[in-house]
Amino acid sequence: ENALDVLCRHRPSIDVLIFDPPRKLQLHKEWAILEAFCKPKWVFMAQANMAVHAGGWIFNHLLQQPDTWRLQLLGSYTVGGGAWPPHLHLEQIRSWAVFRRVQPPAWS
Repeated sequence: ENALDVLCRHRPSIDVLIFDPPRKLQLHKEWAILEAFCKPKWVFMAQANMAVHAGGWIFNHLLQQPDTWRLQLLGSYTVGGGAWPPHLHLEQIRSWAVFRRVQPPAWS
């Protein structure tokens, strides 16, 4: 057991989960606990377009579950000011997304 597991097992589902993890952090185990035991009704995430980022992995994970999660909003923003080198320009643009749970998890 970890702290998230203990915390979420002793409370009803959470209304909103705001997810903006540090760059290149992999949170597969933590996300499984958040999804299964904390049972968020809404998920707001940053970094949704960053493939090697936990935000990008979770974005794709939720998109692949249309019977459980629905994408409600999708937007983008620019990181930092000034010009970025051409090979890093795409990293300057970040996406955010909001998902709504449309079905409770089968294991609840």
